[in-house]
Amino acid sequence: MDIIEHTTIPALAFFGELDKNIDPAQGAEAYEAALHTAGNPDYQVVSIPGVAHVFVDEPEYLATLEAWIQHLSQ
Repeated sequence: MDIIEHTTIPALAFFGELDKNIDPAQGAEAYEAALHTAGNPDYQVVSIPGVAHVFVDEPEYLATLEAWIQHLSQ
């Protein structure tokens, strides 16, 4: 998290609620806290319910990613 605590560029982080590789709640909280510590004004941490580690084809992931890209282009 040392690097994330210094990340001031736009950042989008995804976590799957059922991920067995990491604790998704702890990961999301850690990212949220680290980006706040960095003073990053432009970030989003998303936890997607009902999915595990791989969620590339999940509609919520795709919709959030599309909205994030549109946000960046404004």
